[in-house]
Amino acid sequence: MKKQRWIHTTVSAILAAVMLAGCAPAAETEKQEAPVETVMANSVASDAEVFPITQEKYDLRIMAAKDANIEDINTNEFTIEYEDLTNVHVNWELIPSKSTSEKLNLVLGTQEDLPDVFLGMNLSNEQVMTYGVDQKVLIDLTPYIEKYAPNVTRMLEYNPNIRKAVTAPDGGIYALPSCEETLHTRYPQKAWIYKPWLDKLGLEVPTNLSELEAVLTAFRDQDPNGNNKKDEIPLTGATTGWLTIPIDYLMSPFIYTYQKERFNVDAEGNVTAPYATPEWREGLRYMHHLCEEGLMDPQCFVQDQAQLKQLTMIEGENIVGVVTAGAPGGFIAVGHKRQPDWIALPPMADDEGNCITASLELNLGLGKFAITRDCKDPAVAMRWIDYMYSKEGGLRATCGVEGRDWRWAEEGEIGLNGKPGVYTKILYFGKTQNAHWGKMIPDFSPDEQRNGLVDTRPEGEQMLYDVTAKLYLPHAKDMGIRPLFFQPEDVEQIAESLYLINDFVPEAYSKFILGEWDIDDDAQWEEYLANLDSMGLPSLLEHYTDAYKAQYVE
Repeated sequence: MKKQRWIHTTVSAILAAVMLAGCAPAAETEKQEAPVETVMANSVASDAEVFPITQEKYDLRIMAAKDANIEDINTNEFTIEYEDLTNVHVNWELIPSKSTSEKLNLVLGTQEDLPDVFLGMNLSNEQVMTYGVDQKVLIDLTPYIEKYAPNVTRMLEYNPNIRKAVTAPDGGIYALPSCEETLHTRYPQKAWIYKPWLDKLGLEVPTNLSELEAVLTAFRDQDPNGNNKKDEIPLTGATTGWLTIPIDYLMSPFIYTYQKERFNVDAEGNVTAPYATPEWREGLRYMHHLCEEGLMDPQCFVQDQAQLKQLTMIEGENIVGVVTAGAPGGFIAVGHKRQPDWIALPPMADDEGNCITASLELNLGLGKFAITRDCKDPAVAMRWIDYMYSKEGGLRATCGVEGRDWRWAEEGEIGLNGKPGVYTKILYFGKTQNAHWGKMIPDFSPDEQRNGLVDTRPEGEQMLYDVTAKLYLPHAKDMGIRPLFFQPEDVEQIAESLYLINDFVPEAYSKFILGEWDIDDDAQWEEYLANLDSMGLPSLLEHYTDAYKAQYVE
């Protein structure tokens, strides 16, 4: 079996920071900058929210992650419009999305030819510690936020944990996040069932593990697609895609877990690893039973998202009964003839009704905007980005022209949240366009704005909002880890342990579920736990607990 890789991008960022930190020339790392007060006193930037930003044309060099849906950033309507408004001309250096991490590590590591601004490059907290706190390649944005960025300030004050998440141990903020309070992405662990099979077999939507097994067994044995072939796949998933691996969804009756972080934290700030608990073992035992009975597809630990979609969109009769994914688009093409036939499953409970599903209090995209020490006038750069964090600026930058690409909601229109609508889109995300900057730019879209979207499309966000609010929100609990800063002297050890553990855990759970390792063998389970200890799990949990309490616990 091909080994599944689950290595969080943070691990790569930590390793890159460790390896490249020593590459910078000494003269550069010791470069002395003018005091912030002097820089701001000499700035040509106008006051906050006053346009234009500068009286004379100002060139700003920005390295940004390329959005493939934008035709041409230089001729983009918003590029031209925003330059006219601000008097700031951007010299773009666009990096293909698959190469952003490599390019960012190279530029930060060598510190040669630095841009004025990094935009949408997803700087990690480890990079902030190394190149901001330590080497001062990235500047502290705090004084510029206070004087020039009321919209950024509004975001930081919206939830105290947002400020905590981006504030380094020295008290500085070196990179700004994007924050969208999209309900269905805050509660993302979902599964979907093919309703025509339930209807044909006269079955109800399952709500617990016993009912789920009974439904899957019926899918296996009763030929729900009616082709007289035993070709039905009761439950499947994939190794790539948004939460398409079934393990997180199926763990909900046993223990809280979330694929992206795989650490839990209690109210006192103590961090634990769910995969080293008896409850995790019980969950694996249940999944092994499903696999052994032919109810869970072994290929879900091998196939990728494209192969999964081939199964759900196969010509002829449908052959798949249940799929795990954050949204239907994760396993079937939007608009496919069978898409409306998939309905959401609730999180599965045990026979006593116990279940828990992930809740992401901070749905942040970290490291979306940073200013380097080579920027001659950081105030201009801060003024330039602050507009994106306003309601009007964010909608213009990410949605397009008012009245053509989006519009304010009319009287009587209802938003996703059931309240009077705020706005509706005319041009939807995912289409090639040249009107706005889409996901390339960070913004701030709080609950009342984001979930005030009016979306009447059958396959649109209203369906995702409704199933999330009805089925998942009642069972959600926020036990996941928030973004953390680690002390520089601990970074290398943390990186090594994370690399080993994040590689080992998916391999181990696949082997236990598939029966290559015996989940009922106490000696084999103890060996698994001993391997985690040898990879540094106890020390890793101590570092995480210390960092979490220092950053978030009052």
